[in-house]
Amino acid sequence: MKHLPKVLFLLVVVFAGFTFATQNTTDDLEIVTHELKGVVSAPVRVVQISDVHLKRDELDPLTVRVAKEVKDLTPDIIVATGDMVNYPTSLRALNRFLDLLPKNVPLIAVTGNWEQSNLDSKNMEKLEKLYAIYGDTLLENGWKTVEAWGVKVALCGVRYKIEVDELSALISNAPKAELTILLSHRPDTVDLLKEADRAKVDLVLSGHTHGGQFRPYGITVVPQYIGYKRLSGFFTGAPPLYVNKGVGTTTMPVRLGVPPEIAVFDFLP
Repeated sequence: MKHLPKVLFLLVVVFAGFTFATQNTTDDLEIVTHELKGVVSAPVRVVQISDVHLKRDELDPLTVRVAKEVKDLTPDIIVATGDMVNYPTSLRALNRFLDLLPKNVPLIAVTGNWEQSNLDSKNMEKLEKLYAIYGDTLLENGWKTVEAWGVKVALCGVRYKIEVDELSALISNAPKAELTILLSHRPDTVDLLKEADRAKVDLVLSGHTHGGQFRPYGITVVPQYIGYKRLSGFFTGAPPLYVNKGVGTTTMPVRLGVPPEIAVFDFLP
């Protein structure tokens, strides 16, 4: 029995190594396509990226691949649902990333908790200007209307933290469009929509959760997400919500059982 602790420790090490070898999905980029019919008069493709979490001033191979894949998907609109950068020094990497994306395709972005926490007002202004250089738009509780194939698409982008009345005021001023999409880094923003406003939004796109990031064998191990019902994927309701698993990582540079994701939404007549 005196060797039992050593045996248990060895078993834990072996199991941890096996888990990392078989469940490590950090670089296993997935492209997930969804068709939504009966919403528009002509086909419109929206590509969503989220939680890229650029940390340094250079791009890693996965991020370069993400940009290439987005370009190859020939989107009509690109949306980025927050946490694109972690620090002020990450803005240089974002500049390189945006330069790799397709030109003349509008990108609409919102901020996440990392931008809100780590970028002061001066760097937030730099972030907004950086998007603008590429003809893109950073929305902080605002609207942007884009036309694709004759279809007017209204996109509302909200800050990471928004109050019920703020959101209601935004939705009540929605521009006329065939398709209305709400962009919010935090999935729970959908709960803030007043009953009268829900029918005005066709789809809510969010991120934030990384799909749990550590879910070996389908088991959620991150305490804050144990029991959380909106880790990733589609959630029906009025309006429907999609939670993107994101691309990058936080805390540890590893994903277990939760691959990075690019989400494609094909809106069809």
